[in-house]
Amino acid sequence: MNYLVGLGIATLSLFLAMDHLNQGADQFFDFVAFSIVWGGTLAVSVITLPWSQYRTLFSYFGKLLFHFGQKESHFVEHCLQRMSAHLQGDRGAVKGPDKFHHRILNEGFELIHLGFSSEKIEAILSERIHTFANQNESIANAIRSLAKYPPAFGLTGTVFGLVELMKGVSLGLSPQQTGYKMAIALVATLYGLLVSNLFI
Repeated sequence: MNYLVGLGIATLSLFLAMDHLNQGADQFFDFVAFSIVWGGTLAVSVITLPWSQYRTLFSYFGKLLFHFGQKESHFVEHCLQRMSAHLQGDRGAVKGPDKFHHRILNEGFELIHLGFSSEKIEAILSERIHTFANQNESIANAIRSLAKYPPAFGLTGTVFGLVELMKGVSLGLSPQQTGYKMAIALVATLYGLLVSNLFI
């Protein structure tokens, strides 16, 4: 949710800047720049990210957009329900949200019912938490590494635009048309910076 708010603020700021400059949003759209920046970044992500991590990545992306956070009181209530079921001899897992800390809690009680010692249970759950943290860190590092590519693809798009500009100049473009094509060429660099800083 915070990401959506921040993205909304950034979008509003861009529109206010364009309005102040008396420019329309259509002046900042270029299909070549769009396809090179987004297509190139997507291609790099497919090449660099392991396929096994995509399910987790999409899950986290959904939480980033639509997750409002869970109140601590809800988790405390779940813990109390699980403890109550344990004291009553119920070995079944109390239903709760499919979240990592709930699964760890249920696994802990399951290990207690299986007769494991407290030291063994602590070692097993600590290893599970450590593995989970390492997996999250590897995914986060992979996403951070993608942030360096959109500006590079933006420069690539700018080069494409400049090549087209030079061809036009050689064919006798007017100064007005030359300035317009130069501005269009620079849009690709803008796309690369926006994607790198706002979307990755």
